[in-house]
Amino acid sequence: MKPLKININFEIVLLFLGVFLIYIHNLSPSVYGGDSGDFLAAAISRGVAHPSGYPLYTILGILLTSLSLPLTYAAKFGIVSAFFASVSVVIVYLISWDLVKNRFIALVSALTLAFIYPFWLYAEIVEVISLNSFFILLLTYLTIKLMGKWNNRYFYILSFSIGLSLTNNLTVVLALPGVALALLIARGRNLFKIRQLALALLSFVLGLSPYIYIPFAARLDPVVNWGVAKTLDNFWSLITRQDYGWINTAVDKNLILLHLSVYLSYWKVYLNPTILVVALMGLAFLIIKKKYALLTLFLTSSFLLGPFFVIYLRSPLQNYLSFGILEKFYVGGFLFLCLFYTLGIKAIYLIIPKILNRPDLSAIFQKVALGVFLVVAVAQFINNFPKTNLKSVNIGDNYGEDLLLSLPRNSILFLTRDTTAFNARYMQLAYQVRPDVYIPGKDVGFEELLRQVGAGEEVIERYNIEQKGGIEGILLKTAVSLILTKRPVFSEVEYGEEETPFGKIVSVPYGLLYKLEYEDRNNLSKDDYLKKMQGIFGSYQLDHLEKNQDLINSHFVFADIKKSYSLAFWNSAKYIAEHYQDPESAKDFVIKAAKLDPLIQNQD
Repeated sequence: MKPLKININFEIVLLFLGVFLIYIHNLSPSVYGGDSGDFLAAAISRGVAHPSGYPLYTILGILLTSLSLPLTYAAKFGIVSAFFASVSVVIVYLISWDLVKNRFIALVSALTLAFIYPFWLYAEIVEVISLNSFFILLLTYLTIKLMGKWNNRYFYILSFSIGLSLTNNLTVVLALPGVALALLIARGRNLFKIRQLALALLSFVLGLSPYIYIPFAARLDPVVNWGVAKTLDNFWSLITRQDYGWINTAVDKNLILLHLSVYLSYWKVYLNPTILVVALMGLAFLIIKKKYALLTLFLTSSFLLGPFFVIYLRSPLQNYLSFGILEKFYVGGFLFLCLFYTLGIKAIYLIIPKILNRPDLSAIFQKVALGVFLVVAVAQFINNFPKTNLKSVNIGDNYGEDLLLSLPRNSILFLTRDTTAFNARYMQLAYQVRPDVYIPGKDVGFEELLRQVGAGEEVIERYNIEQKGGIEGILLKTAVSLILTKRPVFSEVEYGEEETPFGKIVSVPYGLLYKLEYEDRNNLSKDDYLKKMQGIFGSYQLDHLEKNQDLINSHFVFADIKKSYSLAFWNSAKYIAEHYQDPESAKDFVIKAAKLDPLIQNQD
C-alpha cells in the first residue's frame, strides 16, 4: 500500500480539529465529582487546589474560566481537557508515524486512543488526567526523537517538559524510569557531558516555575487555600502531599489481588479484545526486531503506569467513588497499549506478503487488514459515544444544589467525601448557591469554629499556618458542642452519640445529610419529621437521575451520587422504624431507596 500523498501538517490539523470538535460536542457543562469540584473552586477563587497544589492546571483553569464565553465554568475549564486530549491524539499519530512510516496506521492508532472510553471520558470533564496524558506522551515522543538522533535542543526541551509535567500531576514520575533507561541504552555516551547536564538541569528547574503561583496565591488568603502555603514548610508539605497521603501503607495480599482483578476486569469491559491481541503482537515485534531501547521505554512505562501503580496504590474499594478514583489512573496504561498496537498493526502488515507470497493478493489483504483496524476504531466511537455524551448532564451540579438548598439559613455543614464537599463548594462559588452555609474544611479552614472557642484573629492566623489549614480532633469536637447551641449544624456522616457539657449529641437523618442535635432538644414529632423529609426529598432533582440511567450505569462517579440519594432514603426509613417505632411509615422510604439502588437491602 502506497503512503497517502497528503501533507503531514494538514493531516495533523485535520486530526486535531476532528477529535477536538467531538470532545467539545460532548463536553460536560457540570461539575463531575471527585476532585473536579476542587479544581473548579480553586480556579474560580484564584486559590490553591488540594495537594500537590496542581499549579499549572489551576493557572490554565483561571485563564479559561476568565474568558467571556457563553459556557458554564465547568465547560470553560473543561476545554483544557479537550484541548490536551486532542494534542495527545496528535502526538500518538506522530509517534506512530516515526515508528512505522505509514500514515494510515498512524491515523488508526491515534483514533483508537481518541475513542477508548476512559481517555475520552477525561477529555470532557475538569480533571488533570488529559494534561497528564499529554505530558507522558510528549516525554515519550521526545525520547524517541533523541533515541533516533541526538539533538541537544530536544534534550533541553525534554528536561523542561519533565519539570513542567511535575507541576500538573506527580504520577508522571512513573514515566521517567522508562525515559531514562531508554536513553541510557540508545544514547548513553551522549548523556554525561557537564555543560549539557547543567543546561538540562536549568531547563528542568525552569519547568517547575508554575509552583511559584502557590505561595503568591496563598498569601492573598483566597477562599480555597489548601495547606496555607505561606511558609516554606507548608509549601513543601503541600507539594509533596505529606498531609494528604499517598497510599494505603498496609501490605494486604488479598487487596492487591483484588485491585489487579478489578484492573483486568476494567480492560475486559472497556477495551475491544482485538486491540489487546494486536498490542501483544507489537510487543513480540519489538523483541524479534531487537529494538531493546524502544521495548524498554514502552514496557517499563506501561508497567509502571499500569499494574505497578495499581498495586502501589491499593486503596480500599469501599464504594463506587473509590472505583472512580482508580479509573483515572488506568488511563496511563492505555496510552502505551495504543503504541504497542501501532507496532502490532505494522507486524501484521509485514507478515501478510510473507504468508501469501503473491504481490497482488498481498496488496489486497493488506488493505483489508488496515480497513478492519479502522473499523475497530469506528466501533469504539459508536460504542463509547453514548457513554461520553455529557453535554446535557447536570448530575454533579444538581447534587451540589441538593446538599445545600434544604438547609436552614446560616447552617454549618461538615462534608467529608470529595464529591460532596467539592461539588457543594463549587455551587457556592460559581452560582452563589446558599453562600450563607458555612462548610469548614482543610481547603477553607475552620475560622468560625475557632472563634467559638474564643480564639482571636492573630491566634487563628497562627493556628491555621501551624495546622496547615486543619484542626485538631478535640478542638473540633469542643467547637461543635459550643456552636450547636447557636447555629444549625449538619454532617454528611453520623457524628456518633457523645456526651458534652451541654448534653448528648445525636445524629438525625436529614435528607442527604444528618442534623446534629442535643438529645434533649430532639423532640420533633413523627408526623412533623415525615412532613419535613417528604418536603426535602421532594425538592431533590431525582428526575435527572432517572433520565440518565443508562449513562449512570457507565460512570462510577454518577453511580456513587445515585447511591447517596438511595442511602438518604434508607437512613430516614431506618430512623422512622427505630426512633418512632413505626416500620409501616418507613416503607415508602424503603421503596424509594430500593428503586434507586436495588442492592440497598444489603445495608446494615
